[in-house]
Amino acid sequence: MKLPANGIKCACGQASADDELHILNCHLGNQIIHRHNAVVQVFMDLLQSAGQTATSEERVTEASPLRSDFTIKRNDHLNSRQQHQHYDVIVVNPASSTYIKENKTHLVTGAAALRAHNMKIRKYAQLINKDDFHPMVFETLGYWTEEVTKLINNCC
Repeated sequence: MKLPANGIKCACGQASADDELHILNCHLGNQIIHRHNAVVQVFMDLLQSAGQTATSEERVTEASPLRSDFTIKRNDHLNSRQQHQHYDVIVVNPASSTYIKENKTHLVTGAAALRAHNMKIRKYAQLINKDDFHPMVFETLGYWTEEVTKLINNCC
């Protein structure tokens, strides 16, 4: 997913769209958040066109402040209950200075994504059954985790 080519400038004033790596790393520009929101919208549109019932920003439990980026609601006809599958989108940049310094994630494709995946699993583990929560991790350089492929294959 390319950054918008409409002459975007980083909020810090140091770089333009020619330097995508800087724009994705700089916290002032929030481009990683814009990319996250665009990915969430792509999946919401995809789920809707596949006839799935999905909502966005739903609480993972009634008492929890944590929200998933999108939730798929399915009826379990055998037990007459509704089953919620919560998905949380994470976009990480393996070339960011933090990842390179701390974890050397630039050396192995998917290492930054796996680290983010495991962090989300730990964060949500106390609240949701592991079968009901799915981190959807994308690296800015193109890699995505197995959960993304599973969602596309199973639901869409």
